[in-house]
Amino acid sequence: MSIHTPKILSRSGLRGGKTVLKTDSFTNNFQPYRKTYTYQYHSKMLNGNLWYTTESYLSDLQILQAITALKTYGYYITHSTIILGIDMDDHKNLGTGYLLSIYNQVVTAIGQTPSLLFKTPQGLHAYYLFNQNIPTDIIVNQAKQKLSKLPVEVKPTQNTSIRIPAETSGLDPVTMDLVNLPFELLVTGCKKYHPAELFTESLPDNVRLSLKEKRTTIKKFKAIPKIEKIESEVLPFTNGSTNESFLKLCNVYRVNRLDQDEAFYRFKLCLLRSPYYTGDLWNEKRLISRINCEYKNNQFTPNPKDFTPSLFNMLIAESIEQEYKRALLLIYVTAVNENLPKNIKRSITNQSKRMKKFVMNLLNWLDYQDEIWEHKTEVAIWDFIYKYYRKNRKRGLYPLPTALMETWNDRYYTLVKALIEMGILKESEYQYSARLHICKYYHVDFSKYNK
Repeated sequence: MSIHTPKILSRSGLRGGKTVLKTDSFTNNFQPYRKTYTYQYHSKMLNGNLWYTTESYLSDLQILQAITALKTYGYYITHSTIILGIDMDDHKNLGTGYLLSIYNQVVTAIGQTPSLLFKTPQGLHAYYLFNQNIPTDIIVNQAKQKLSKLPVEVKPTQNTSIRIPAETSGLDPVTMDLVNLPFELLVTGCKKYHPAELFTESLPDNVRLSLKEKRTTIKKFKAIPKIEKIESEVLPFTNGSTNESFLKLCNVYRVNRLDQDEAFYRFKLCLLRSPYYTGDLWNEKRLISRINCEYKNNQFTPNPKDFTPSLFNMLIAESIEQEYKRALLLIYVTAVNENLPKNIKRSITNQSKRMKKFVMNLLNWLDYQDEIWEHKTEVAIWDFIYKYYRKNRKRGLYPLPTALMETWNDRYYTLVKALIEMGILKESEYQYSARLHICKYYHVDFSKYNK
């Protein structure tokens, strides 16, 4: 049931001949998460104000009451935001001069004057408003790096709330004078920044460069259960027979991209699970030396994605390999109309194997994309980096970047064409653009292979 607020409370200011709600101005420009909020309660027992969190809907009436300073509510944001808030508090009552100094340092660190500034009972809240949404994780992390040496907090986030600003406490971000304007006019007239004006690191191109590092971290995390399984197979260590186990585990850690420090940590855990072992691996210097030596000298580097491919993926790839091989045989037999020479048979076998390897990479990529789709924060980041990612994934499409497929096979286009003819891939009807980082998207159908 919707709550209808009195006209005198909810409406003020005109724009384009239409009445504008204060609540609309807040929700459109701050984009709060509405399913949870915080509120301030005065405790007579403690003679102070306390904050409480409630998993209830933040209503228009509550937003209005906060804006008009009738009550105090706090709000969170979602995985994608259009604001950056900075909380500057004077907890030690050092005075106005202290707050002014902190504020000036914040402006210097960020490099731009805030869009909005509000006085609070304990300090100042500065807001930078953006002209486009950006993943919360990206903008919050960049802000924290720039402000790491200052006694301030970046709020709101998905986990930390900040009070809804009251229009009576608005300050001019340049002169620090009190601004006597209705909230909606204050917000409408403020400057909105492109994220790159504040953080060049937040540009999609720069975020894209760090994506490989993030995928490496994800692979490490995914590999831990398999690593633990192999550890269980070789443990516990026993005196006089640890060398083979050490070499095996060292290789497992290395090919799954654990660095030497991470390998050292895993070995320490293994030692704790070997209560009767008293050998030289307990000597930390000796253990570090052996790990470094093995990492340096062992040249065997299998594929770091997994120890063994998914069983279902392997079966599907093998089925497609055989189907592709039959199709090639039909082409050659029709062409020469006789028994095939050995060199052609060898060529067909090699092409089929390349198709199998390509399909395995494709299936692993699809699994990775499905994992991303399960996490809203990941989707927000990909949607920011690659235009229309969320929209295309909602349509059931998968991205298949040319640069990625080239790493699978330098003649990927012949294999993609074959998969299209086999009914496995179907090109999206939507346009792509290399310049805008919009890759080709495909419908993918492995249903006849039980995928």
